[in-house]
Amino acid sequence: MTTEPGLSERSSETVLHLSGSLTLFGFQPQPAEVEVIPRSVAWRGSRAAAFLGTGLVLAPAVGVVPPHAPWALGALAFGGFFGLRKWRERFTLLALRGFCPKCGGGLKLRKGTPIRPILSVPCEGCHHDSRLKVQGLGPSAMESDSVEPGFSGSSLTEPGVEVEE
Repeated sequence: MTTEPGLSERSSETVLHLSGSLTLFGFQPQPAEVEVIPRSVAWRGSRAAAFLGTGLVLAPAVGVVPPHAPWALGALAFGGFFGLRKWRERFTLLALRGFCPKCGGGLKLRKGTPIRPILSVPCEGCHHDSRLKVQGLGPSAMESDSVEPGFSGSSLTEPGVEVEE
């Protein structure tokens, strides 16, 4: 299967290679490279429905434990909260390469993190939170479920970020 520049295939999932920047107030922005998987409406809907269904099934089961109402409401809130989180997960992080704007140390984000247009990335070296802004994942891409790949290839010379499994 042929892919466009900035795209690659990985076990039947489309992986987007996008560029972005890491910013911290008072320091020069640093370039960043991000690999994300765009999530389809079907993927998000099925995950959200699974969490909502789990909450609905758990509510009567835990509602028999006194006091009844708080346990049932808690189970419904659990299903609704996590269902909404899965529904809003339009992109999932696979890899991030970039350096802290303050100390120059490598940054780390957990693999599988839901990506938002602006994401806080903590630095373990200086303990400041840089803001990751990914080009092509603005509000219009978040609403339309489409993204334009902003980059193909590598612009950073050193691998700086570890992705935790």
